[in-house]
Amino acid sequence: MTVQEIIDSVKYRVDQSGTGGLTDLQLLDYVDEGYVDFCRHTEMLEKLSDVVISAFDGMVDVPSDFLESRQTRWSYNTQLFPQPERVLDYNESDWMFEVGTPEYYTPFTWNKIRLKPINDAAGTVRFRHAYIPGTMQLTSTPEIPEVWHEALTDFVAAQYYLIFKEYKNYQREWGRYLEKRNKARGQTRTGTPDRMMTQKPIDVYNYPKWDYGYRSK
Repeated sequence: MTVQEIIDSVKYRVDQSGTGGLTDLQLLDYVDEGYVDFCRHTEMLEKLSDVVISAFDGMVDVPSDFLESRQTRWSYNTQLFPQPERVLDYNESDWMFEVGTPEYYTPFTWNKIRLKPINDAAGTVRFRHAYIPGTMQLTSTPEIPEVWHEALTDFVAAQYYLIFKEYKNYQREWGRYLEKRNKARGQTRTGTPDRMMTQKPIDVYNYPKWDYGYRSK
């Protein structure tokens, strides 16, 4: 479904033929909001992002749309494993001055990671990660599987009813949305051979775009 088709579905559901309805562009804002919310909670969208760094840099900027790590590699070959800074400090106090081929990484700030050892040559850090989608147009098609497009209709319909204080209808539509979102989250987060759930890091980098309340450590 395109965004326009999602909006038409919302109009049909809430019957916006009267004068109190919202415009397509106003509904587009709610489609964008629902799309981001759905992808943040399900971590459904995944892509590769490459960051090139110079020799002896050691600091890597995390992609701006980064949500959650799947795998991190150095120069497309060596897999980098996450290590908390306190563990590295316990094992070797001078680890941050070590130079060589990177083997580990640790969070440095909310948008950077630090390589260990510091890279002795220029290279590329490749992130395979879940990401947060950008804004869409009326002709755009959400990248999530079409089976979940109906969840966006539920979200927008719920927001519509909330605006016009139709709370009973809002609760019905919001419940439908949460049911689909929770089901999609369970399917998306099933472990794979290279990403077992018990080995998955819980480090969070992109705090401003992360709903910290729904996830516990």
